[in-house]
Amino acid sequence: MQTVVAGADSELEAVLASAIGAGLEPARLNVSHGFHSPAMHGVPAPFAQVLAGTEFAEPDLELISTVTGQAVPPEADLTGLLARQLVEPVRFTQALRALADRCELLVEAGPGHTLSGLARDSV
Repeated sequence: MQTVVAGADSELEAVLASAIGAGLEPARLNVSHGFHSPAMHGVPAPFAQVLAGTEFAEPDLELISTVTGQAVPPEADLTGLLARQLVEPVRFTQALRALADRCELLVEAGPGHTLSGLARDSV
């Protein structure tokens, strides 16, 4: 299991020191903001306003949300769901299990293999 925390640098340094003291091997993520955490508290409303002007086509495939960890129903408020994505924890394991129940092969498309490693440890 992995846990990601967000906060001020001084707070994160204290968490890292505590983790090291407990024999863990923490790693800092090289990101610009504390996405998926309360550190983004001022962003969902303006983001939702921008998205409100966007027309979403009905997806051809079933979507699995990492906000809920479940399939996204056709009547879902996609604007609200995407805005929540900024401040709520990623329910990666739940979403991965929901996805794995529906397919035989999972492929990571991107610059690395981080998600594949997490998936291997989770399913």
